[in-house]
Amino acid sequence: MFDRSNAVTKRLSATRTWAASTDLDPLDLPREGLVTEVTVRANITATLTAAAYDDWFRRVIQNIRILGDGGRAYLGMGGTQMSTLLSLWMETVMGCPTLHSNGAGIALASPDVGSTAFISVFKFHPGSNPRDPFDSSVVIPAKALSTLQLLLSTTAAAVTDAA
Repeated sequence: MFDRSNAVTKRLSATRTWAASTDLDPLDLPREGLVTEVTVRANITATLTAAAYDDWFRRVIQNIRILGDGGRAYLGMGGTQMSTLLSLWMETVMGCPTLHSNGAGIALASPDVGSTAFISVFKFHPGSNPRDPFDSSVVIPAKALSTLQLLLSTTAAAVTDAA
């Protein structure tokens, strides 16, 4: 039985610079205890044209992986539409939005043209109750691992904006 009084949320402030079609540097995840949820927050400024796709904010990740010792995968998702599917799953199953405005007044119904600042959020929850961030039905045994890394690859620029 999981004791919630020992539940801890760790926030990493490491940054990576997003560039189209790039494997970003791996991010070392904390290795204390059990990992029940991983959230990626991307503070992005997009320069969009009239050719930007309606769901451009969902299309920023090509691949996302969480790897442990010996390359063991705890999460492995890839493909041009992967971040769109993860985003929609988060909204429908977890009830949490993918897109958060930085006060720029962005419109979700149609893409803004020009420079648009926003925060895009993607969550991975391995357990059976995604609405509970400390659900311990399935966990990543971080304390038992010597390495635990998050790896992200970005999409091509044309995936978010046809121009």
